[in-house]
Amino acid sequence: MAGIGFQFGGVFELGPDPDSLTDYTCDIAGFVITEGRATVVKAPTFSNPQTEQKAAAGFGSVAMTFATNAGDSAGLWQAMRTAMLTTTGELFFQVRYDTAAVSATNPRFTGYIVVSGLDTGAPVNQALRQTQSFGARALSGPLSA
Repeated sequence: MAGIGFQFGGVFELGPDPDSLTDYTCDIAGFVITEGRATVVKAPTFSNPQTEQKAAAGFGSVAMTFATNAGDSAGLWQAMRTAMLTTTGELFFQVRYDTAAVSATNPRFTGYIVVSGLDTGAPVNQALRQTQSFGARALSGPLSA
């Protein structure tokens, strides 16, 4: 039986497409991928008077905690803002939750996030960081190669 795992680090890369990734590991404090399936309610019929929930389309989201530095023209916040202002608002991501090479025990996860909003600034005497949840699509993983 496996023990409880801890998140000590990782490699977090984002970019406009899979061939243009930038390593933002130093800017990202948390990256949680959520996958699920929506449900639909099947109405009762004469032959089956029960209301039933059925699995429907899949969905994904990513919750990120990251540094907010609007003054860094090459930083993550600026890359996310640039993506948000495009037609699709998307950024491709590739993450692994350990700094070791991709393997069966350190898989890679990929997909696209839809950057739909960003915060600028922070409360006085607080770290310049924020946590946002973004819709996600084309999620893949765990990938061992």
